[in-house]
Amino acid sequence: MISSQIEYLFSLCMKLQEKKDGYCEKRRNEYVKKPAVFFNFYGHVAMAEISVYKEGWTPEFDRDEPFKNFSFELSKEIDKNEFEKCKNYLLELIKEQEVKK
Repeated sequence: MISSQIEYLFSLCMKLQEKKDGYCEKRRNEYVKKPAVFFNFYGHVAMAEISVYKEGWTPEFDRDEPFKNFSFELSKEIDKNEFEKCKNYLLELIKEQEVKK
């Protein structure tokens, strides 16, 4: 169950980064002002983390820059509220991008 939920969120992350040709787009904000997604799996502590920079990412960002972060502990049942918030946010951003195409 946990793996299917995390796989689903990962698929949404990939969809959010997708270009028209089906490949992933680089999302540094000096090139493209679209959401940049970081999906991290930490096997040593059984955690997954998804961070979304809505206007793209740049190395100059400090942690005060606007981004959303979602964390999931994988050694127990995933927090349903956190899962829903993450899922809904990613779907909202995907929908916004589709409207702009």
